[in-house]
Amino acid sequence: MRLDRLTTKTREGFAAAQQLANELGNPELYPEHLALALLVQEGGVAAPIVQKAGADPKALIGVTSGLIVRVGKRKIARVVLEP
Repeated sequence: MRLDRLTTKTREGFAAAQQLANELGNPELYPEHLALALLVQEGGVAAPIVQKAGADPKALIGVTSGLIVRVGKRKIARVVLEP
């Protein structure tokens, strides 16, 4: 994946997901971390897209948060984003 081709918001989302994984002591960066980071991102497009699809972003945030809690805690996640 060429990170230089990602939008600024997407790179910010990956960084927020990594930070979330680190704070929770999760061993890896999982899709759930990224989904949650993108859903709560200020000015992001994930929540409006979910809403336009007829779903409740807040409910999805709750479900995603619950999935993240189930992730084991072994070592800190490491993802490096470079322009």
